[in-house]
Amino acid sequence: MTDETSSTEGPAPTVPAAWQADPTGRFEVRYWDGTAWTDHVSTNGVQQTDPVMGDPAATPATAPPAVTAPPAVVAAPRAKVVWPTRTKAVVLGSAVLLLVGSVLPWAKAEATVVGQTVSSTTNGLDGDGVITLILALVAGMVFLFVPRAKVVGSLVLVAGAIAGLVAIIDIADVSNKADDLQQLTKQSSVTVGIGLWIVAVAAIALIGGGVLCLVQRDGAAVAPTTGPPVSPPVNPEAAPPAA
Repeated sequence: MTDETSSTEGPAPTVPAAWQADPTGRFEVRYWDGTAWTDHVSTNGVQQTDPVMGDPAATPATAPPAVTAPPAVVAAPRAKVVWPTRTKAVVLGSAVLLLVGSVLPWAKAEATVVGQTVSSTTNGLDGDGVITLILALVAGMVFLFVPRAKVVGSLVLVAGAIAGLVAIIDIADVSNKADDLQQLTKQSSVTVGIGLWIVAVAAIALIGGGVLCLVQRDGAAVAPTTGPPVSPPVNPEAAPPAA
Protein backbone atom coordinates (compact mmCIF):
# COMPACT_ATOMS: atom_id res chain seq x y z
CA MET A 1 0.00 0.00 0.00
CA THR A 2 1.37 3.39 -0.96
CA ASP A 3 1.39 6.33 1.43
CA GLU A 4 -0.83 9.05 -0.03
CA THR A 5 -0.59 11.30 3.00
CA SER A 6 2.48 13.22 1.76
CA SER A 7 1.82 16.90 1.33
CA THR A 8 2.29 18.51 -2.08
CA GLU A 9 2.01 22.04 -0.75
CA GLY A 10 5.02 24.30 -1.29
CA PRO A 11 6.46 26.78 1.20
CA ALA A 12 4.15 29.52 2.36
CA PRO A 13 4.53 32.73 0.37
CA THR A 14 6.48 35.45 2.08
CA VAL A 15 5.91 39.18 2.08
CA PRO A 16 8.98 41.20 0.98
CA ALA A 17 10.36 43.92 3.21
CA ALA A 18 8.41 47.12 2.71
CA TRP A 19 6.33 49.75 4.42
CA GLN A 20 2.88 48.39 5.30
CA ALA A 21 -0.19 49.78 7.03
CA ASP A 22 0.50 49.81 10.77
CA PRO A 23 -1.48 46.87 12.21
CA THR A 24 -1.56 48.51 15.63
CA GLY A 25 -3.43 51.50 14.19
CA ARG A 26 -1.21 53.91 16.10
CA PHE A 27 0.60 55.18 13.00
CA GLU A 28 0.07 55.37 9.26
CA VAL A 29 2.65 52.77 8.21
CA ARG A 30 5.10 50.41 9.93
CA TYR A 31 8.15 48.75 8.37
CA TRP A 32 7.96 45.00 7.73
CA ASP A 33 11.50 43.58 7.35
CA GLY A 34 10.38 40.40 5.56
CA THR A 35 10.06 38.28 8.67
CA ALA A 36 8.64 40.48 11.42
CA TRP A 37 7.33 43.92 12.20
CA THR A 38 9.92 46.47 13.31
CA ASP A 39 9.73 49.47 15.61
CA HIS A 40 10.07 51.90 12.69
CA VAL A 41 6.84 53.78 11.95
CA SER A 42 5.88 56.78 9.85
CA THR A 43 2.94 59.18 9.58
CA ASN A 44 2.72 61.78 6.81
CA GLY A 45 6.34 61.07 5.90
CA VAL A 46 7.65 61.73 9.45
CA GLN A 47 9.55 58.69 10.74
CA GLN A 48 9.97 57.69 14.37
CA THR A 49 10.21 54.56 16.46
CA ASP A 50 7.47 52.81 18.39
CA PRO A 51 7.72 49.36 20.04
CA VAL A 52 5.56 46.85 18.22
CA MET A 53 4.17 45.48 21.47
CA GLY A 54 4.18 48.81 23.28
CA ASP A 55 0.45 48.41 23.70
CA PRO A 56 -0.44 45.03 25.30
CA ALA A 57 -3.76 45.10 23.45
CA ALA A 58 -2.01 45.37 20.03
CA THR A 59 -2.26 41.66 19.25
CA PRO A 60 -2.68 42.24 15.45
CA ALA A 61 0.97 43.37 15.38
CA THR A 62 2.11 39.76 15.71
CA ALA A 63 0.44 38.77 12.43
CA PRO A 64 2.37 39.27 9.17
CA PRO A 65 0.83 41.41 6.42
CA ALA A 66 -1.29 39.68 3.82
CA VAL A 67 0.60 38.59 0.71
CA THR A 68 -2.27 39.69 -1.50
CA ALA A 69 -2.23 43.23 -0.15
CA PRO A 70 1.02 44.94 -1.17
CA PRO A 71 1.53 48.48 0.05
CA ALA A 72 -0.18 51.06 -2.08
CA VAL A 73 2.23 53.44 -3.75
CA VAL A 74 0.72 56.88 -4.23
CA ALA A 75 2.46 58.94 -6.85
CA ALA A 76 3.48 62.33 -5.58
CA PRO A 77 2.22 65.37 -7.49
CA ARG A 78 4.62 67.05 -9.86
CA ALA A 79 6.67 69.64 -8.07
CA LYS A 80 6.18 73.26 -8.99
CA VAL A 81 8.85 74.82 -11.20
CA VAL A 82 11.47 76.72 -9.23
CA TRP A 83 12.01 79.79 -11.39
CA PRO A 84 15.30 81.70 -11.21
CA THR A 85 15.05 85.27 -9.97
CA ARG A 86 16.02 86.62 -13.40
CA THR A 87 13.20 84.73 -15.11
CA LYS A 88 10.69 85.91 -12.50
CA ALA A 89 11.77 89.52 -12.92
CA VAL A 90 11.63 89.43 -16.73
CA VAL A 91 8.26 87.65 -17.11
CA LEU A 92 6.34 89.25 -14.24
CA GLY A 93 7.92 92.65 -14.87
CA SER A 94 6.99 92.48 -18.55
CA ALA A 95 3.43 91.43 -17.72
CA VAL A 96 3.00 94.36 -15.32
CA LEU A 97 4.54 96.75 -17.84
CA LEU A 98 2.21 95.46 -20.54
CA LEU A 99 -0.78 95.91 -18.26
CA VAL A 100 0.20 99.50 -17.38
CA GLY A 101 0.84 100.42 -21.01
CA SER A 102 -2.59 99.06 -21.97
CA VAL A 103 -4.39 101.72 -19.93
CA LEU A 104 -2.16 104.72 -20.73
CA PRO A 105 -2.59 107.04 -23.77
CA TRP A 106 -1.89 105.38 -27.13
CA ALA A 107 -2.31 108.43 -29.37
CA LYS A 108 -2.56 112.21 -29.06
CA ALA A 109 -3.92 114.48 -31.77
CA GLU A 110 -3.53 118.30 -31.84
CA ALA A 111 -4.91 120.80 -34.36
CA THR A 112 -4.99 124.57 -34.53
CA VAL A 113 -8.33 125.96 -35.64
CA VAL A 114 -8.96 129.72 -35.83
CA GLY A 115 -6.00 130.42 -33.59
CA GLN A 116 -7.05 127.89 -30.95
CA THR A 117 -5.32 124.56 -30.32
CA VAL A 118 -7.59 121.58 -29.86
CA SER A 119 -6.17 118.30 -28.57
CA SER A 120 -7.59 114.83 -28.13
CA THR A 121 -6.08 111.79 -26.38
CA THR A 122 -6.97 108.18 -27.07
CA ASN A 123 -6.24 105.67 -24.27
CA GLY A 124 -5.39 102.04 -24.84
CA LEU A 125 -8.67 100.74 -23.44
CA ASP A 126 -10.50 102.77 -26.10
CA GLY A 127 -9.17 100.33 -28.68
CA ASP A 128 -6.75 97.40 -28.84
CA GLY A 129 -5.48 98.02 -25.32
CA VAL A 130 -8.16 95.59 -24.14
CA ILE A 131 -6.36 92.82 -26.05
CA THR A 132 -2.94 93.61 -24.59
CA LEU A 133 -4.38 93.91 -21.09
CA ILE A 134 -5.87 90.40 -21.36
CA LEU A 135 -2.56 89.09 -22.71
CA ALA A 136 -0.74 90.60 -19.72
CA LEU A 137 -3.11 88.90 -17.26
CA VAL A 138 -2.88 85.56 -19.07
CA ALA A 139 0.93 85.65 -19.14
CA GLY A 140 1.13 86.44 -15.43
CA MET A 141 -1.39 83.78 -14.38
CA VAL A 142 0.22 81.10 -16.55
CA PHE A 143 3.65 81.87 -15.14
CA LEU A 144 2.43 81.72 -11.53
CA PHE A 145 0.19 78.65 -11.64
CA VAL A 146 1.18 76.31 -14.51
CA PRO A 147 3.76 73.71 -13.31
CA ARG A 148 5.24 72.86 -16.75
CA ALA A 149 8.13 75.06 -17.85
CA LYS A 150 7.74 74.30 -21.56
CA VAL A 151 4.00 75.05 -21.49
CA VAL A 152 4.62 78.31 -19.63
CA GLY A 153 7.37 79.33 -22.03
CA SER A 154 5.24 78.64 -25.10
CA LEU A 155 2.22 80.56 -23.81
CA VAL A 156 4.28 83.53 -22.59
CA LEU A 157 6.11 83.63 -25.92
CA VAL A 158 2.80 83.63 -27.84
CA ALA A 159 1.37 86.34 -25.58
CA GLY A 160 4.42 88.52 -26.18
CA ALA A 161 4.30 87.96 -29.95
CA ILE A 162 0.60 88.89 -30.17
CA ALA A 163 1.13 91.98 -28.02
CA GLY A 164 4.04 93.02 -30.23
CA LEU A 165 1.95 92.55 -33.36
CA VAL A 166 -0.82 94.70 -31.87
CA ALA A 167 1.70 97.42 -31.02
CA ILE A 168 3.19 97.43 -34.53
CA ILE A 169 -0.23 97.65 -36.19
CA ASP A 170 -1.39 100.48 -33.92
CA ILE A 171 1.83 102.47 -34.30
CA ALA A 172 1.51 102.20 -38.07
CA ASP A 173 -2.15 103.22 -37.83
CA VAL A 174 -1.29 106.33 -35.79
CA SER A 175 1.39 107.29 -38.31
CA ASN A 176 -1.08 106.95 -41.20
CA LYS A 177 -3.62 109.11 -39.42
CA ALA A 178 -0.95 111.73 -38.82
CA ASP A 179 -0.19 111.85 -42.56
CA ASP A 180 -3.87 112.11 -43.46
CA LEU A 181 -4.47 114.93 -40.97
CA GLN A 182 -1.46 116.94 -42.15
CA GLN A 183 -2.80 116.82 -45.69
CA LEU A 184 -5.91 118.61 -44.45
CA THR A 185 -4.13 121.19 -42.34
CA LYS A 186 -0.48 121.85 -41.74
CA GLN A 187 -1.12 123.05 -38.21
CA SER A 188 -1.93 119.59 -36.85
CA SER A 189 -0.12 116.56 -35.52
CA VAL A 190 -0.85 113.04 -34.33
CA THR A 191 1.75 111.39 -32.12
CA VAL A 192 2.09 107.92 -30.64
CA GLY A 193 1.24 107.94 -26.93
CA ILE A 194 3.51 106.75 -24.13
CA GLY A 195 1.25 103.77 -23.44
CA LEU A 196 1.72 102.33 -26.92
CA TRP A 197 5.50 102.63 -26.69
CA ILE A 198 5.42 100.89 -23.29
CA VAL A 199 3.36 98.08 -24.81
CA ALA A 200 5.90 97.64 -27.59
CA VAL A 201 8.80 97.43 -25.14
CA ALA A 202 6.88 95.09 -22.80
CA ALA A 203 6.05 92.78 -25.71
CA ILE A 204 9.72 92.43 -26.62
CA ALA A 205 10.64 91.75 -22.99
CA LEU A 206 7.82 89.20 -22.69
CA ILE A 207 9.14 87.32 -25.72
CA GLY A 208 12.54 87.20 -24.02
CA GLY A 209 10.89 85.91 -20.85
CA GLY A 210 9.19 83.16 -22.83
CA VAL A 211 12.56 82.04 -24.18
CA LEU A 212 13.96 81.92 -20.64
CA CYS A 213 11.03 79.75 -19.57
CA LEU A 214 11.56 77.36 -22.47
CA VAL A 215 15.14 76.61 -21.39
CA GLN A 216 14.07 76.02 -17.78
CA ARG A 217 13.65 72.43 -16.59
CA ASP A 218 10.48 71.19 -14.94
CA GLY A 219 10.54 70.55 -11.20
CA ALA A 220 11.33 66.94 -10.31
CA ALA A 221 8.49 64.93 -8.85
CA VAL A 222 9.05 63.68 -5.29
CA ALA A 223 9.20 59.89 -5.32
CA PRO A 224 7.03 58.10 -2.77
CA THR A 225 8.71 56.31 0.11
CA THR A 226 8.77 52.57 -0.57
CA GLY A 227 12.27 51.58 0.55
CA PRO A 228 13.69 50.87 3.98
CA PRO A 229 13.66 53.53 6.68
CA VAL A 230 16.39 56.10 7.00
CA SER A 231 17.56 54.42 10.22
CA PRO A 232 17.57 50.65 9.54
CA PRO A 233 15.97 48.41 12.15
CA VAL A 234 18.38 47.33 14.85
CA ASN A 235 19.17 43.60 14.90
CA PRO A 236 18.48 42.48 18.48
CA GLU A 237 20.88 39.52 18.03
CA ALA A 238 23.82 41.71 17.05
CA ALA A 239 26.55 41.96 19.65
CA PRO A 240 26.85 45.36 21.36
CA PRO A 241 29.93 47.46 20.53
CA ALA A 242 32.99 46.94 22.65
CA ALA A 243 33.47 49.40 25.46
